Amino acid sequence: IEEQNRKKMLENENIKLKALYARADRCQGGSYVGMAPAKILVAFRGAAGYSKKKLKPLYPKVIRIVDGEAKKVCLQTAHSRYSEDNCFWIAMQNGNLYIDIDPDPAKSWMQRYVIAQDVRTNRDTIVLPVDSVVSTTAEFYANGRFYRLSIKLSPDYPRRLF
Repeated sequence: IEEQNRKKMLENENIKLKALYARADRCQGGSYVGMAPAKILVAFRGAAGYSKKKLKPLYPKVIRIVDGEAKKVCLQTAHSRYSEDNCFWIAMQNGNLYIDIDPDPAKSWMQRYVIAQDVRTNRDTIVLPVDSVVSTTAEFYANGRFYRLSIKLSPDYPRRLF
């Protein structure tokens, strides 16, 4: 029964994520009917380490996120290329981007999920308004690591971010 419930929960999450990433369809009148939620690209670049004095550079990474979604971000160094040491969660809800949130305990094993109600924040959570912030520098602790990141936000269309 537990296995069936887990499969059903995964199917429901997949349906919700497909709805988030759905394309808006045009109707005959020229207006959009089922608008998809806002999508943005978030570019991360910087360094991480166990203390402020011992930081290792991270490979730049660009993440696409939509309104109402939480996503796990894993940044890699040259030495820990395929490990999950430098991971934290981001979320976007109501025009704000939350960096370093506490994931929903029932869904923390997923790579991404749909936010049901409120974003779970902690004392290190950084909140960026999507419409007014274009580029910023952020410093925070997550999972025992210190991060110093340059973060750039842009609308979801292809262009050079760095």
